[in-house]
Amino acid sequence: MRRVRVISLCGFYVVCLCVSVQALTLDARSIEALSLKGLALMEVKKTTEAISHFREAVRLAPYRYEAYHSTCVTL
Repeated sequence: MRRVRVISLCGFYVVCLCVSVQALTLDARSIEALSLKGLALMEVKKTTEAISHFREAVRLAPYRYEAYHSTCVTL
């Protein structure tokens, strides 16, 4: 997942979105994959879908800061 974060930092959000979808098919409860997919969706202006992924990440891991922060930034 580190490589995907580097890709997202470089601005390749569509690639990041594809890789995060593949990661979610392997592990549907992956907080990192849900957060990255939400960030990629946010950057390609699909905020409704991004918020739903961030909320799912918050539901699965309420102790993780990243999902709360990303939800607030998107709103």
